[in-house]
Amino acid sequence: MATPVTSITLTAPGLTGPAGARAIGVPLNGSVVITADASPADALVQTMVWTSSDNDVASVAGVLRPAATGRMVITGPETAAEITGVSTGTANITVVAFGSGGVEVRETITVTVALPMAMVSAGDQHTVAICEEGALWAWGNRANGRLGDEETSGNVTTPIRIGTHTDWVLVSAGSIHTMGIREETPGNRTLWAWGSGANGRLGTGATGNQSSPVQIGAYTDWQYVIASGAHSFGIREDAAGDRTLWAWGSRANGILGLGYPATGNVTSPTQVTYPAETGWDMVSAAFSGAHAIAVRDDGTLWAWGAGSWGRLGTGDTDARYSPYLIYRRALEGATMPEWAQVSAGDSHNMAICVEGRLWAWGDGWQGRLGTGNSNQQNRIVPVGALTNWAYVSAGDSHSLGIRADGTLWAWGAGTNGRLGDGFTATRNSPVQVGAGTVWASVSAGGAHSTAICADGFLWTWGSNANGRTGLDTIDGNQLTPMRVGVGD
Repeated sequence: MATPVTSITLTAPGLTGPAGARAIGVPLNGSVVITADASPADALVQTMVWTSSDNDVASVAGVLRPAATGRMVITGPETAAEITGVSTGTANITVVAFGSGGVEVRETITVTVALPMAMVSAGDQHTVAICEEGALWAWGNRANGRLGDEETSGNVTTPIRIGTHTDWVLVSAGSIHTMGIREETPGNRTLWAWGSGANGRLGTGATGNQSSPVQIGAYTDWQYVIASGAHSFGIREDAAGDRTLWAWGSRANGILGLGYPATGNVTSPTQVTYPAETGWDMVSAAFSGAHAIAVRDDGTLWAWGAGSWGRLGTGDTDARYSPYLIYRRALEGATMPEWAQVSAGDSHNMAICVEGRLWAWGDGWQGRLGTGNSNQQNRIVPVGALTNWAYVSAGDSHSLGIRADGTLWAWGAGTNGRLGDGFTATRNSPVQVGAGTVWASVSAGGAHSTAICADGFLWTWGSNANGRTGLDTIDGNQLTPMRVGVGD
């Protein structure tokens, strides 16, 4: 007697969730193959039928069943179907296995069709992202024109495309302004800004707001830019490979690194020349912070701005108005790490050395340093002993990190669900977010968080206020990562 089918196991790239609530992402105009295996292994499967709840969103490729358009019939105990993303949105894909004696078993997954993303930046109340095709997207609070869609009030609760250009390569969401870089032709990288112009943070030479992207200056060699609170930073690289650091906006607390005076504004990009004019590898400054950290090409780590809560890592809480050396390999011999990545939060910092070890310093309140307590650290300290950290992002009062195995971790304030672990509790040490091993990058905002998986799909969680998560609501909180549909 033939063995009846008792269950179906579905396998697909990026498939998440328990049976009965599984979900995958499918690229717009792309496809994903789903494999269905019937159990037990010796079960007799006479037919498998695949259907889509909305063929205008996600279609099932294959031989159409004459009696019902949109169905594909495949025989055999192990079958696969190609799901194609037709338009952005969601659809349910159901497979039904018909076994011996007419026994029927079914399984359903939810498909989200969206554009794969190349990068995302979470600000305070808005989020910006670039898709793999180079188009710019934004959502959240429109005030001051920070989204760049020529509007200055209200909220946008789902991603909208900004302009028609497809040559965006970098974007950064600040507190109430945004900065970006376009590569119009290979090697021709121009600087753009929009949102609040207060304190000269846009770099236009004035302090007025801009509700759509405007070019800043005529330089075409911008490699990096970051929008912070009332200021911004950028790095240029000339034809000889020399990298220079530039700053503009409010000079309060010495945040620009331009020395005295520590008051007033700088309304156009101005070069930071101490300790040297060239040799700057990376710079980081939080959208809500009053300090900055940077790494030079000799492996040294520098900080400047407000020193409260030990955020500069100098051993005290004094402000520094020019870049100040805080960590140098030569200070402790050859075992001293070189730095692979640094990320400045509001009053704390996270960093990863080239060996993959995680470090932290500054304000430890609510466990944002991940050191197991809430103690302030005036000097750099290691976070655990693991050497498999690949990416880190410091937010307002929480931090996110990705390990080399692709797992996602979070620590600090859990308010609004910004950690993504399903709770709102504070975590003094890193806790894993979900069971997935496909995370590629993260960006910690104010009360929300964003991340991109290896397949390019965007996920968000935390506070939905102002529509900053892009989940089509301004109410409540999202306690675990949720996929965001981005598309035309």
